[in-house]
Amino acid sequence: MTQAITAAYTSRNAAERGVEELAELGFSRGDISLFMSGPAREIHIGGAPPWPDRSEGTANFAIGGMLGAVLGSLAAVASLSIPGGLFVAGPVGAAVTGAAAGGAGGGVFGVLVGAGIREDEASVYQQEIGRDRILVRVTALDHGLAARVRSIFEATEGRVLTPTPPSSPSVSSPNVRLH
Repeated sequence: MTQAITAAYTSRNAAERGVEELAELGFSRGDISLFMSGPAREIHIGGAPPWPDRSEGTANFAIGGMLGAVLGSLAAVASLSIPGGLFVAGPVGAAVTGAAAGGAGGGVFGVLVGAGIREDEASVYQQEIGRDRILVRVTALDHGLAARVRSIFEATEGRVLTPTPPSSPSVSSPNVRLH
């Protein structure tokens, strides 16, 4: 059973550590989605040009390499036409952009729900985005991988926003997949 897990970070450094550890676990930059408001983008990356893309063949990315590569794609994902702006990078970005282009109403909440994020989650995301947090989201294929992702988020100062599902027997898999 797949599960999307999202954490909110209050600093770029903590989010970088979380993303780096996700990479060490086997997630690629294409597996990681980031959400932030326009003001948060200015706070956390200051409108500076995106960091250079690091080779995915390199085992140890420089600090900020993975987050920088994912955040760098924010430049390609324009601010959506909603109050305050919403920046999204990663796989969820296409769905969010599609929802905004399709005229999803309700500001950030409406765009997130239109992109397929459950209403209860979208409400929490909206609050955290409004607090200028960086949201990091990945999807795990099984309960064991989801537990490791949660541990990474917690160990790197991320506040896990996704409720823990009830325990169920599962086979651990190193594979990851995006929601």
